[in-house]
Amino acid sequence: MNKLRRVLVWLTLLLILGGAAHPQLTSSGPLAIVTRSPLPQGWFDIPYSQTLGVTGGVPPYAWSMTSGSLPGGLTLERGGVISGTPTSKDGSFNFTVQVKDTTGATATAPFALTIREPQGFDGVYLFSDPLHTVFATEPNTFLVSTIKNLKPGKALDIGMGQGRNAVYLATQGWDVTGCDIADEGMKIAAQNAAKAGFHITTTHARLEDYDYGKERWDLIYIIYVDAPVVDPLYVARIRTALKPGGLVLIDTPRRPLDNSAPQWQERDSDQINALTKAWSDMQIVFYEDTVGIADWWNSKGPRLEEKIRIVRLLARKM
Repeated sequence: MNKLRRVLVWLTLLLILGGAAHPQLTSSGPLAIVTRSPLPQGWFDIPYSQTLGVTGGVPPYAWSMTSGSLPGGLTLERGGVISGTPTSKDGSFNFTVQVKDTTGATATAPFALTIREPQGFDGVYLFSDPLHTVFATEPNTFLVSTIKNLKPGKALDIGMGQGRNAVYLATQGWDVTGCDIADEGMKIAAQNAAKAGFHITTTHARLEDYDYGKERWDLIYIIYVDAPVVDPLYVARIRTALKPGGLVLIDTPRRPLDNSAPQWQERDSDQINALTKAWSDMQIVFYEDTVGIADWWNSKGPRLEEKIRIVRLLARKM
């Protein structure tokens, strides 16, 4: 009898240990793909990555395509990541993805993904790593020195790009609005402002079309932007938009006076004292026509080290 009891005890232990070695697979609910279509837009020749989400079932999961096709250059990895560098240009792509869990259960979902070819300056701003941008990320030195003793007010950044100057002014207490034609640049500007804990207003507009308003701004700055800064009509628009006592700041490269750069097409704004003449009905606070290294190139990446002619103006509306 005792021998029989010992056998039963051993059988019970074996069953318990066997169950521990081979635990029962449990599901957290029905298997489902939770990422929704359409997927975030991608850009031609710009690295793309999008992780598809899944819930329920029993991991690990395996992903596969069941119909349609991805844009050229992209692949679906078994981990549910669509990644690569699109070689397809403008176009919309429709495809269906399947996920399978360890038990063999499956779930499918259709997706749409649009790829666009960057236009204009948009392509310059599409790198997520700031080290790849060709533009400077630090604020303009002339602007920084100018606002040191100014009371913060409303500022307009014409051609704001990725917002290096707009974000800096916002951190100094200014209410900043920026206009530009590059949506991607303005997205970066808004994101950088948010990361710093501040807000800036962005407007998609050409500088010729933007509504500058009347007596609206305490400071308007035009930094390394090809604006018609000596055109009488444009100067009048800027002057009208400034509040009494408001300032306009211009920092811009110009064609060398000795004509040593034939690739620069000569314009009226290249003439000696062209800026001071154009803004002569305002108080000229500062004017400089010098040679130096432009501060709009990214010092952490490719940078133009060649010295160029740079003209700077600070004028006050009286």
